[in-house]
Amino acid sequence: WQLKINASSGTIGSPAGYGQIAATSVGGADVKVSPLSMALAAGLVQSGRWAPPAPRWDNQTMPSNRFYTRLSMRMPDSWLKATGKLNVPVYRLSRGRLMSTVGTGPVLLLTSTGRRSGQKRTAPVLYLKDGERFVVVGSNAGNARAPAWSYNLKANPDAEIEVRGDRRSVRARVAEGEERTELWRKVNEMYEGFDRYDANTAREIAVFVLEPR
Repeated sequence: WQLKINASSGTIGSPAGYGQIAATSVGGADVKVSPLSMALAAGLVQSGRWAPPAPRWDNQTMPSNRFYTRLSMRMPDSWLKATGKLNVPVYRLSRGRLMSTVGTGPVLLLTSTGRRSGQKRTAPVLYLKDGERFVVVGSNAGNARAPAWSYNLKANPDAEIEVRGDRRSVRARVAEGEERTELWRKVNEMYEGFDRYDANTAREIAVFVLEPR
């Protein structure tokens, strides 16, 4: 398969119309990127011989947090997972220059260990930087079931995060009591959709603190 990047409209999608997501505007041409091309570009990025251009956003035309919240709540769980799988290679290829935000919320890549498979699993997650710590929320857009990575962290708290091109080893724990209350307030100041996610599910949404190790 191929990804089709429409640089003039700032969208990325599959030829079959699978979906569209925000991208940087770098010109007026459509660019088709094959998996081989992505791999070659990733090698150039890692070697330091090429860096993708920084995104240039028109903030007046960017969708609001409310738009993203409503959209994610209406998407089936399978669509959320598919979007996440697409997000990971694009984020890594561009070193976080693409697909690194949802509205006003920054995105990191979280790699956890599958509690059943034992294999490494990577997912894009909104985060709050709190000093040396990173805070992530297991909202899963208010779905009845928590995201798989949250179960993985509870079973094995050692994980890795990628913030743009920076990789760090972290250890996760679930915030409780007053700490959770304070962090919940902070994450909603950053991205107010979490309160709506919380109102949409009967489960208590876990707030994870990722600390350096």
